[in-house]
Amino acid sequence: MADRGDYKGIMLDTAERSYSEKRLKQSRLVYRLLGSIGKPKSFDRFRIQAASCLSHDTYQLLDHITCPTLVIGGKEDKIVTGQASVEIAGRIADCKLVLYDGLGHGLYEEAPDAI
Repeated sequence: MADRGDYKGIMLDTAERSYSEKRLKQSRLVYRLLGSIGKPKSFDRFRIQAASCLSHDTYQLLDHITCPTLVIGGKEDKIVTGQASVEIAGRIADCKLVLYDGLGHGLYEEAPDAI
């Protein structure tokens, strides 16, 4: 999408993968509108982020974390999955895991107790 300059597609795809169905029902029109009227100066940041997501892997280093850690995830996460949050927390000693039912990757915007 970035190679085609499809900002609307990027906005909609990100929203569809990030938010709960309840939030999407309320906001799909807004995301379509924002994607239609806005455009970044460059799509390079989208390309860089996509390449990083495909190549960056620190899973084997998680057991090196020695401080108390909080992993927060959404059970309906369509980007990294709720199961990934469970696996990450399982690799870190002294880790607390909080999983939100019905929320996804954008839970920080939807959870009632999000800061």
